[in-house]
Amino acid sequence: MKLKAYAKLNLYLNITGVLPDGYHEIETIMQQIDLHDEIELQVYESLSNSVLIKLESGSPIATDEANTAYRAAQAFLTAAEKTAAVKIKINKDIPHEAGLGGASADAAAVLKGLNAYYGGLFTTQELCEIGQTIGADVPFCIVGGRALCTGKGEKIVALQPLEKEKFFVIIKPEFGFSTKQAYRLYDENPKKVYNIKREYYNIFEELHNDSRIAALKLQLTQAGAEEALLTGSGSAVFGVFKNEKQANEAIRSLAIKNKYVRRAYAVN
Repeated sequence: MKLKAYAKLNLYLNITGVLPDGYHEIETIMQQIDLHDEIELQVYESLSNSVLIKLESGSPIATDEANTAYRAAQAFLTAAEKTAAVKIKINKDIPHEAGLGGASADAAAVLKGLNAYYGGLFTTQELCEIGQTIGADVPFCIVGGRALCTGKGEKIVALQPLEKEKFFVIIKPEFGFSTKQAYRLYDENPKKVYNIKREYYNIFEELHNDSRIAALKLQLTQAGAEEALLTGSGSAVFGVFKNEKQANEAIRSLAIKNKYVRRAYAVN
């Protein structure tokens, strides 16, 4: 089967503390977007569980247990008490270390695909519980749409779609940010931000304090974006545009300076 693994944007993201297990407690509004990886799943009946991942597009991501799609297949087969060999082919378009949730999206797509293959063994909630063991953003990528996510990101409250259709333009610079290192910045300089009334906010902009991110945001606003913001822990930045025409015009100008520029819209 062929599947689409949809990326996400963080329209709002704040770290509100550190949990007893050492993980960070967050409050974020996520929006699934049509930017996606393409995943091909093949399942073979087998006496033992095995997973084979074949990557296309030269992505630097791992092809063993370090890969979330790999772990998702293993976790599903274990939970379902099934023995099978799963072949996963991934065509990447969601960039690595971007804050767009590519790894989580791949894992979510594999879980949903295998669940469909086996006739819907698990409910969405049960699938999210499996996904939570793989990564904090995986449950949202299973549910999709627009949602308020708290805790580690696994507590999800569905929100109404955006009132007006928005088009997003995403720039991924040639450098990336490690999520672990980004959260370490918070540990080194913990801060809590309460009662943020802005619709678009990301605490990692303050934590990184990186002039390169500020420059990308400026490019987007100069190209006509209503708002520009870092997504996740970065390094991708997105701009919000009123209509498709403005977004397309922005892409033409931004592509001159940036290698990776994509237009996206909300998936609800």
